Amino acid sequence: MTNDRTRKEIAENVLFQIHLPQPAPAPGIDTLWLVLNRPEHYFFHVSSDLHELFGFECNEVVINQEYFEKSLDYILEDEYRQERLPAMLYHAANWHMLEGSEEEVAACLLWERQPMVLNPVGRPETVDAMRKSVVLQLVINKFFDGQTGDLFICTVPGMDKYGQGITNFLFYTQHLSITGRLPPAFIVTASIAEGVDAASGGNGENNSADSVDGNASTNLERTMRKLTIKKSSCAVCGATRSPNGTRLSVCSRCESVAYCCAEHQKIHWKSGGHKQQCTLK
Repeated sequence: MTNDRTRKEIAENVLFQIHLPQPAPAPGIDTLWLVLNRPEHYFFHVSSDLHELFGFECNEVVINQEYFEKSLDYILEDEYRQERLPAMLYHAANWHMLEGSEEEVAACLLWERQPMVLNPVGRPETVDAMRKSVVLQLVINKFFDGQTGDLFICTVPGMDKYGQGITNFLFYTQHLSITGRLPPAFIVTASIAEGVDAASGGNGENNSADSVDGNASTNLERTMRKLTIKKSSCAVCGATRSPNGTRLSVCSRCESVAYCCAEHQKIHWKSGGHKQQCTLK
């Protein structure tokens, strides 16, 4: 029988072997699908909503067009759920910005969020933008059985929900590498950044501080440059305040990452990769 120490060693070895995806600007839907299955996004789902609607549990039923449409209708008929989706995307984007090397991921998520926030919740334009969101459609599919078949997966013992998130990510990464496609039972009718052209006004004039124009690749790079970085937690430990309760300090060179203490800034510079990533503002 495997003892607790061995289980911990297994879990640590699995963590060191994981290579999380770094999507380039304007990624494909398959890449975005892997991003949404990263373990830190395990709670980015609508499972409780759909369980309330249908009564069955996650992965019990294969999705069809009727389930897909009912899921969209149910989620978007409630203004709280309308507010929740862009809030979740904004939170996730800021998390990736704090990682320092994942601006592309953050830009992609903000890119998808943009059309949702141009109008107040409840407005037909807002509901339509969310219905056409590839992110919402993908997280709806996460609730259903994708008919991926049985693949060899490595479970991560002793890590609870985060361990399940790692398991899911490894499973879908393996499935995508073998098949080269999304799970066969998926229904996705939206495309990446659908609605962003409308958000930019279509006439070359910016209607919001975040609006963009031009082709998708150029737009996403421009969005990355215009991202407002929320330096809300220490890049090393995640603390939101210094040990004495004062505000976090910010890297004086790039002003893109924050730290709770000088020691953590040194750690991030020497061994956390910031020395290679830091650029003058």
